[in-house]
Parts: sequence; structure tokens; C-alpha cells
Amino acid sequence: MNAGKRKQVGGAWYKTVELLDGEFVSKDANAHHWRGKWTSSFGRLYLTNLRLIFCGMPGLLIWRLGVPWAWETVVIDLDKILVVAPATNIPNHFLEDAYAMDLGDRKEVFSTVPAPDQQWLMEIKATFPSQHHNDQP
Repeated sequence: MNAGKRKQVGGAWYKTVELLDGEFVSKDANAHHWRGKWTSSFGRLYLTNLRLIFCGMPGLLIWRLGVPWAWETVVIDLDKILVVAPATNIPNHFLEDAYAMDLGDRKEVFSTVPAPDQQWLMEIKATFPSQHHNDQP
């Protein structure tokens, strides 16, 4: 990956998000964005130096049914994350690699595929001051 010259993330089957000036991708993986205990959308998760970006990918059935959140994008400014910790509110087979983020006005939960990849959790935690390192989102 030629991360320094990328202008966007996503593309092909995934939604596309333009990168900001000076923004670069440090890590990416297939992931689920959880919208409840049993509902998630599949896509690609990108950790940049400025943001965490989820680019959704529609499944054929979901797309045909017109589920509005199936092909979503979620963009989180890293400086808006108050707390990041392992998630506990999703099915057990996803718990090993799931992490929740408290953004003050909302919570976001992601799990990376293949599981587990605790480096994601550590890299996200490393992006903001130590006073935000809690174990409860």
C-alpha cells in the first residue's frame, strides 16, 4: 500500500471517503460496525493519523431490501474519542476483537476480521491522551 499518496479510502465494493490534507492510513482491515447486539454492517475500517473511517459494503440481499444503513460510512475524528475499551454488548463469537468508543454524544462499536487483533485497540488508544484510557466506554 502506498499510504502516503492515497487521496481516498474505500472504493470498489466499499463506500469512498476522501482523505484530508496531510492524512495518511496507518492500518486497515475488514470489519463489522455494530448497530446493536445482533445487527452489524460489514465493510473496511481505516485508522489514519487523524480519523477512524468505516466504509460499508452492501450485501446483495441487504442492498435489494433497501436497508438504509447497510452501505454506510462512519467517520470519527480521533480527538473526539473520549474512551476506547473492549466491547461487551455483542455476540460472544465477536467479543475477542470488538471495541467500543464513547464519543460523548454517541457510542460506536467495531470488530475487526479476522479476529482477534488487539493491536487495533492499542493503536486507537495510542492516538489520544492517557487520561482517556479507561476500561468502560
